[in-house]
Amino acid sequence: MDWKDIDTTHCGVAACAELIGDYWSILILRDILAGVTKFGDLQKHTGVSTAVLSKRLKHLVEADILEAIEYKRSGLRARIEYTITKKGLNLVPVIVAMGQFGYDQLIAPADRLVEYLDSQTKQHLRVGFLREDGQEVELQNLSLRITPNAYVPEYQALPSRKRPKG
Repeated sequence: MDWKDIDTTHCGVAACAELIGDYWSILILRDILAGVTKFGDLQKHTGVSTAVLSKRLKHLVEADILEAIEYKRSGLRARIEYTITKKGLNLVPVIVAMGQFGYDQLIAPADRLVEYLDSQTKQHLRVGFLREDGQEVELQNLSLRITPNAYVPEYQALPSRKRPKG
């Protein structure tokens, strides 16, 4: 069975891309993970329009990636601060891997904005592959196994698919 012959409706990569695959959602998550948690600060730091920011934050809260927490300063109206949820923390390696790729392949070393470090040892971190037993696996040893439930006998791959709206 070949990858091109299976129904990819339940593909994990596609599901993740549908959830956070747009430019603004990724930058919003990056900023919240870096401590920029208030609407106005997110809007100023990313440059996203308020309408798009509202839509993306609502989507990420509904997906349980972010939590909206109301806070109020004396004399001012209530405001919302956004924090990452337990489910959202599972996206940290994805965001770090994107940053790692960007710094390795697209950004000059002198232009790096951040380094990913172990907070205890201060050693640089790299996103990689680990087996279930904790041993590191080199990229050339990565393989995909198509599971039996991926096969749908009557499925025929479409010549092209439209990306989901989002």
